[in-house]
Amino acid sequence: MGNLKWLREKKWFGIILILTFCLCTWMGSAKAAEKDKFPTKAIRVIVPQSPGGSIDMEPRGFTPYLSKTLGVDIMLENLPGAGGKMGLTKVWKADPNGYTLLYHGIPQSIMNEYLFKTDFKTSGFTHVFGLCTTNMILLVHPDNWKTMDEFLKVAREKPLSGGIPSPGSTSHICGLASVDRLGMKANWVPFDGSGEVLSSLAGKHLDFAIVSTNSAQSLVAAGRLRPLLVYSDGPDQVFPDVPFPSKLGYNMTIMSAVRGFVAPPNTQPDRVKILEEAMLKTARNPVFLEWAKNRKFEITPLEGKKYFVETQKQYSLLDQFRGLFKSQ
Repeated sequence: MGNLKWLREKKWFGIILILTFCLCTWMGSAKAAEKDKFPTKAIRVIVPQSPGGSIDMEPRGFTPYLSKTLGVDIMLENLPGAGGKMGLTKVWKADPNGYTLLYHGIPQSIMNEYLFKTDFKTSGFTHVFGLCTTNMILLVHPDNWKTMDEFLKVAREKPLSGGIPSPGSTSHICGLASVDRLGMKANWVPFDGSGEVLSSLAGKHLDFAIVSTNSAQSLVAAGRLRPLLVYSDGPDQVFPDVPFPSKLGYNMTIMSAVRGFVAPPNTQPDRVKILEEAMLKTARNPVFLEWAKNRKFEITPLEGKKYFVETQKQYSLLDQFRGLFKSQ
């Protein structure tokens, strides 16, 4: 009887051990699954310019729809300064876990590398998704010039104060191309975003400004600013009636801003894939596209690899402008 009782106790002890092992294994698997799930908390998107310009308005319009796709909150943080260098550096050094992203534009981020000593390299970011393409436009106060010819007549005789969102921005590059190709003279006044530039021009604190076409819409519509030249190869969708260089007989290399989302270097590939697929789905959302159409944002979706290729192309195109930056 004693042996039989011992065997029974041993049997139950073994069963308990097996059940305990299974329970621990299940709990470990559940924890691992929860750890691998992404995203489970809010995502932060850093914008390296001050509020008000299109580089700020684009993600503010896009991320509410993206938030619904991903099922988590998305918080935007404006971090202007040093031509965008501060925001770029912060994301470069962030944890590559997919919870910190940068919304930026090329070629401006690349120009930071040419103008300043930087800790980052634009091509070294993890490219997630390209969203928009935007042209630049030259504007003046309506009390001054009515046409580009009238403006150039003065701009070729004496330096005029030209407002740009930041040093090395696409606006700045277009301005330098105008100096080089059109014989303009300019004293460049950098700001921390398009909104500040436009306010200064409307207040007659500048002679002209070059910003993205989307940024200028409201003040032009209100009659407070006058567009003279759009930097594009053909009619711009925001300002289709404003002349472009070739229409006026100007021979200029045109650069448009390509904007989108990147993550810190070496961000986990599986999380990048989740973000990329969610952004592509959101960029095709009819409700978002209607929103973008009403504001004349040109949505040009680029998956991560294609966005990276576009960045590499911009490096090559920018080489011809490096000398202009050194001379200004």
